[in-house]
Amino acid sequence: MLYAGDVGAYDGPWTDPDAMRKLNGLWRYSQGTALDGFSVTGMAYSNRWNSTDQVPLRAIMAGAIGRLDAKDPTDGGNANRFSLSARMAQSDDAGSWKANAYVVKSRLDLFNNFTYFLFESASGDQFHQHDDRLLSGGSLSRTFTGWFAGRLIETILGAQGRYDAIDLSLTDTYQRSFLSNLRRASPAWF
Repeated sequence: MLYAGDVGAYDGPWTDPDAMRKLNGLWRYSQGTALDGFSVTGMAYSNRWNSTDQVPLRAIMAGAIGRLDAKDPTDGGNANRFSLSARMAQSDDAGSWKANAYVVKSRLDLFNNFTYFLFESASGDQFHQHDDRLLSGGSLSRTFTGWFAGRLIETILGAQGRYDAIDLSLTDTYQRSFLSNLRRASPAWF
């Protein structure tokens, strides 16, 4: 059995702290070898943060904000990704079998405001990029070994497949609260 973890935090020098909090984890159980054995692996990642982004020089020079301030302190985001996979292999006198399967769930939410109040003077120009994905797949193969014309040959027969469900959107927001849809694609299958 193998397991590992990582925890991180960062606030930075900013007036509005980054408040970055990150968790990583890995777990794997395996038996046997790569040719005769199996393994199951789980991985997890989670992160959230505030982002100062760029700061307009003219606002600093005018004294409206400090060098370490943020024009929109609600910019930032969160991301997570979780996966589970399994692998199996077995050899015999005629060749070998191999199979694997996986499922991955990920989500990303970003809040940005590059133009501040250029287009919306009351609520600001913050927007939200949302990406939510589920993908799964697997493969199965059979390898036959033999001899042909005095040479060792391998013939592999197999099948593999993958399924993706993707939910994307781009919305106008104010302090991370929804205002209106700009674009939406939900769900897309590939």
